[in-house]
Amino acid sequence: AMMIYGSHAGLAQIRERLHLSEQRLNEAQRIARVGSWELDLLSNQLNWSDEIFRMFELDPTRFGATYEAFLAAIHPEDRGRVDSAYMGSLATRQPYEIEHRLRMVDGRIKHVIERCETEFDASGRPLRSIGTVQDITERRRAEDERVVARGLLEGVLGSISDGFFTLNTAWIYTYVNERAARLVGKAPQELLGRRIWDVFPSVEGSSWHQRYQQVMETQVPLKFLDRSERLDAWFECAVYPYEDGISIYLNEVTERKRAADQIAAQLHEKEVLLREIHHRVKNNLQIVSSLLYLQQDRSVDPTSTEVLRECRNRVSAMSLVHEKLYGSTDLSHVDFVDYARDLSNSLLVSFGATPERIQLRVDGTRIVFPLDRAISCGLLLNEIVSNSLKHAFPDGRSGQIAVDVAEHNEGYEVTIRDDGVGHAYTELEQPSASLGLRLIGRLVTQLGARIERLEGLGTGYRLVLPREECA
Repeated sequence: AMMIYGSHAGLAQIRERLHLSEQRLNEAQRIARVGSWELDLLSNQLNWSDEIFRMFELDPTRFGATYEAFLAAIHPEDRGRVDSAYMGSLATRQPYEIEHRLRMVDGRIKHVIERCETEFDASGRPLRSIGTVQDITERRRAEDERVVARGLLEGVLGSISDGFFTLNTAWIYTYVNERAARLVGKAPQELLGRRIWDVFPSVEGSSWHQRYQQVMETQVPLKFLDRSERLDAWFECAVYPYEDGISIYLNEVTERKRAADQIAAQLHEKEVLLREIHHRVKNNLQIVSSLLYLQQDRSVDPTSTEVLRECRNRVSAMSLVHEKLYGSTDLSHVDFVDYARDLSNSLLVSFGATPERIQLRVDGTRIVFPLDRAISCGLLLNEIVSNSLKHAFPDGRSGQIAVDVAEHNEGYEVTIRDDGVGHAYTELEQPSASLGLRLIGRLVTQLGARIERLEGLGTGYRLVLPREECA
């Protein structure tokens, strides 16, 4: 009795372990979406795992569990193919693998992969077939979506005006649209699957190669313009990295490059001509200034001498603008602070004032004025600084003249002040005003500016220029 009890207990443990093992197997199959089956060919008895029933969405209690019942669950269009694959494996004694469809009761389609091998007895008679079925519906759907997306992408890339191609990390063409193939003088099939260096040996080691390599290594996009010696053409190129290599957009711009070079050459010619005009205007004004100086030097009348000097200084102020433009890279704008400094220094020389006696200070932020505004502001500065040099420091008195240029909320502000003896204020447009003061008034009006007399020691003026007039 004890022996019988012990044997029963052992069998119970074995059954428990077997049941646990089956549960684990079923769970593993469910997770992997793989079911197993076995067909006894002697009894035509078919056994399916739980996962296959879930996959086929069939009730185990109603399933016939025969080979014919299995075929009935397959999509009608695939039954013949599956049956032929199985019967062929029996005839050749070779395993087989086949992908086919299942059609559910509600019309849904599933995709599965079936694998099978068969055992034979010594005489070659088939005894049983065992196999697996794996649900690949989601994978197939993803593949179909990728095919559709790739088709759409290729359609878009094939219709764009730019050439487009991709190279993998081994420098092999993986995609080439028709436009790219035409640009390089090849058919797409002559490029696909081949290394770029094998098709175009001259590219290896070239500037194109270096740029492609740079993007491949740094994973940073790059745009550039380069010339193909082989094709004798200019191309605009954009290179982008992606996980398998690089993609390249290519556009021939030979005619555009030729037109741009022609425009650049024409602009250079005009720049040379404009620079020559400034040079000649400057020379002509210097000739006028020299003639006035000769006349001034010969004059014995102090009043006439002073008038000639004032005229010469005004001509020199205009000449200096053209001199600045001639030596500048910008032929239409003048750095006014730099110009004001040179102009003020030339006035010191003209009036015979030494730096030891009259200190000149010109400060300010860099502000550029167009040609006509620079000339008007220069003439205005010439008149105010000349007045300071003539009247602020009588009898050899020393002092300082300061010119400050700064941005202002209304535009720009130019302040000119001396610390001399000062003089009574006279309205600029008053008939009794001197020619210099009246000229200041006219220039202020011409500039659309505003000028005011500053209070305090000496004489000073503050000129406010609107920004739009000076841009």
